[in-house]
Amino acid sequence: MMQIDMGNIWSFIKDIIAFIAFIKDIIIKHIIAFLRQPKLKILPFDPDKDLRTWNYLNTKWERKVATLHIKNEKDQRAKDCVAILKILSRPPNVTHLETQYYLHWADVNYSMRTNAPQPVDILKGQRRLDVVFSQKDQQIPGCWIAIPVALSQAQPKQNQAYLPPGEYQVEVIISCEYGKGDKRKYKIISPEDWQSLNMNQIE
Repeated sequence: MMQIDMGNIWSFIKDIIAFIAFIKDIIIKHIIAFLRQPKLKILPFDPDKDLRTWNYLNTKWERKVATLHIKNEKDQRAKDCVAILKILSRPPNVTHLETQYYLHWADVNYSMRTNAPQPVDILKGQRRLDVVFSQKDQQIPGCWIAIPVALSQAQPKQNQAYLPPGEYQVEVIISCEYGKGDKRKYKIISPEDWQSLNMNQIE
């Protein structure tokens, strides 16, 4: 008759229990990390606060700017956040535009970049994003997509970020490293007169 070594059996059972506890610990840690990962949300566009005239004290510029507020809904820092404006539709006579543009985050110094992002980190809370703008003394009608190089110019030119007068539909896409992004669609009215710049969220 074969004898059963109870010591080996209990040792094997203990090993199985320890392995299960190890796997359970890993799974729990991954679930907690997933639940804590950054989650960005584009807040609803409010014309009363998001479509305003700004006076620049240092340069004396007066600009009408359409902005968005981006919220990080989690405690964990959202790293390397990037915002892209994608052109969905444009007036039939506008042919110079590219497909997409990297937008400028408020409080980031202007640069001469035209097709490279300026990533930012967003703690729990909100950060403002520039979308389009017009200027009081502009020499041509229309408006500009808020890319760094366009914002840095005292007198914006008819460059690749220029929107001639007319109606445009765009999508703003927000992303970050190891987190969840967001996207929303908008209608932009590029004006004949700079004060008539308008933007609305498409439901």
